[in-house]
Amino acid sequence: MSATLSTRLTPFLTQLSTSAPTKDAQSALIEELRKLVDEDVEGGGSGAVAEDLVRKGWGACFSGKVAPSTSLSLLLLLLPFTPLSLPLLLTLLSPLSHPSPPGPSYPLQSLALDLLLVLIEEGWVNPEAREGLDRLVGVVERGLEFGKLRESTAELLCLIVRRHHIVKHRIDFLHTLLTRLPSPPPSLHRLLETYRSFEPERVYQGIGQRRSTVGGRRKERKEVEEVRERVRRAREAAEEEGGPRAKRRKTEADTKTQLPLPITYSTDLLSPTAVPLSDVRTLPTFASRIEDLALPSQAASVLRSVSGSTKRIRVAQEEVGEEERVRSWCLLLRGGYENDRDHIERLSSWVIAQLQHELYDLEPTDAGAKRVADLFARVRELSEFAGELLEELEPFLAEYLQRWDGFTHRKLVFDLFALIKPLRFEDLYHHYLRPLETFAKADSVEGAWVADFLACLTALVSNWAVRDDWDETVSRTTAFGVLEPDAPYLDALQGILSFANKQIELACQQRPHDLTIRSASLAFYELALSLPLEFGLPVVVLPSATIMHTCLLSNEVMSLSRICGILARLREALTGASTALDINSESNTGLVTELNAHLIEFVATLWQKRFLTPADPAQSSLGFMPEDLEDLRGYGDERGQATSASFGLSTHPALATLAKDCLAVLAVERGKSISGLVGPISTSSLKQLAKEPDGLNISFNEFRPAFLEWVQEQGADGLSEFLFSSLVSLVNRRAAKSGSQTPA
Repeated sequence: MSATLSTRLTPFLTQLSTSAPTKDAQSALIEELRKLVDEDVEGGGSGAVAEDLVRKGWGACFSGKVAPSTSLSLLLLLLPFTPLSLPLLLTLLSPLSHPSPPGPSYPLQSLALDLLLVLIEEGWVNPEAREGLDRLVGVVERGLEFGKLRESTAELLCLIVRRHHIVKHRIDFLHTLLTRLPSPPPSLHRLLETYRSFEPERVYQGIGQRRSTVGGRRKERKEVEEVRERVRRAREAAEEEGGPRAKRRKTEADTKTQLPLPITYSTDLLSPTAVPLSDVRTLPTFASRIEDLALPSQAASVLRSVSGSTKRIRVAQEEVGEEERVRSWCLLLRGGYENDRDHIERLSSWVIAQLQHELYDLEPTDAGAKRVADLFARVRELSEFAGELLEELEPFLAEYLQRWDGFTHRKLVFDLFALIKPLRFEDLYHHYLRPLETFAKADSVEGAWVADFLACLTALVSNWAVRDDWDETVSRTTAFGVLEPDAPYLDALQGILSFANKQIELACQQRPHDLTIRSASLAFYELALSLPLEFGLPVVVLPSATIMHTCLLSNEVMSLSRICGILARLREALTGASTALDINSESNTGLVTELNAHLIEFVATLWQKRFLTPADPAQSSLGFMPEDLEDLRGYGDERGQATSASFGLSTHPALATLAKDCLAVLAVERGKSISGLVGPISTSSLKQLAKEPDGLNISFNEFRPAFLEWVQEQGADGLSEFLFSSLVSLVNRRAAKSGSQTPA
């Protein structure tokens, strides 16, 4: 506060309130006041003054001592340097106790409500005044009776109403307004949503459907925008003087558009047996005193008590404090997942009303985007406690995706989508996947976006894999149990696998060298194989041909190793004893045929061997009859000998480099050198090396299994699982080692 400004304003305010000057004289005084305030603002101040001066000026406005036009200007010129006190609050609301006529004019009353709205939204209201607002809701709502005050009043009520304010006569009156008015302001619809968030069963359903036909929140007047900026300056000045505590208050004010709702409790805190939540710090104490624990019963307060961080920080499990675990369990219990449908409906309705207000009624701002991100993050944290998205939020998320630009809050949107409970695939695709698929196909989308989308689908499949409650004929629960064999859940899960496989195929065709997409794709296939092998779910998907080509011919070793491991596990999933698939079914046989066609092609290409050449011609490979094998071999032969010789241990970019490293290690172990090696490793180059005086003497057939074991030691398990499985020399070598260790 500028002491000089307050000193200079005092005589002007005294003259306005006591001497009753003429209208022209009042206008002149107002201009002088405006100049003084503007000078302070231009000097970096807020133009705020002491509370006694504000009360004197506002009192003159509402008492009728100054002209109406003068009152409109004076009201916005005078702002308190400290947060709004209860006496100043009563001054602003005093006109509503005797609405015009004969009280202050409607424009002045409307401006007073707008000013109060700004002070509340900017957090410039002290605790005593906040408590006073709770008791003055009945006074504020009188503004709904007058058309010129209705919109400002409804916007203010949206911020201050609480559960105990929702009574039948208020609901009935609001219903009458919404049905009687030809074009009710959008703030009335928001007020209805606010009522519904507290008492959904007592609020008329269906009225909110008209909301989409009306416009958003009215544009703020220029003079009110200027007042908002001055209030922010006053708050920042107070924070600089108030230290860390004031800065924390600023953070809270920036992330909330409403007054902090009171935390009420399910257990009477005055009861001698009640245990405050703050006194419970360990899980044993929580479990032993759960009956007497005072849990928050206010839906919004539960949501606000969640951290809501939009950034994920990985913390080791042992570093997670005991108090954090207690807090998580308390939020889960109070969040409505003990089948308290009334509570969860209030919570969901409140969240939806807040998000719709921020997204569709207000002009886009950076502060608004932060508030939406914060609310999304809080919903995510609370939903993750129970393993599924709040059910009532699913329609909102579907609508949001239809309007989504594909980038705003991308990580949060993907996280929320991955928590959706099982749905029929047709519904899932129509409402959620189709708009996401459109973005994934767009050329303007970066590879990182596609990788995040694939990771989202992977998380969705992972969440579904442990669920058993999709069948709509049974009650929903978050407990894990036996899968319902007749539920269309499996069809939906198979639909997601096929959908993701298609997206991977398209992405790899468009961006074959993008490592982020490749890594996300491989992670998806690795998870998909755990469904029949670990979760007992009879669903499977074969990797797309493009991803197999891309990885098998890549010079990036880990991609090569991972795709080989995936192919090896596919063999186990399709024909192994531990798989949940019906290995004798026609569909499974078709998958085996398709897989072997890929294997023949790539093994012939990379290793110049035929994968399906059995050691005993009377035996079949992977359950196939000899005539089927002949057809598959014919498919491989079509690749041509030239192609088969193009890629191998000698020429594949990644494998050729690794082979030389392995040969150097073997030479050191044997006290030899490979300095005489010419060209890539091959039968001829190794023979030439052996002729050198100190050259390593090793045959190509001996080197290949040694190379395999060395690569396995380096962590490329996928290669050892698949690529060399058909080498007779390797089989013989392992058999010899096994026999030598067997007691006679």
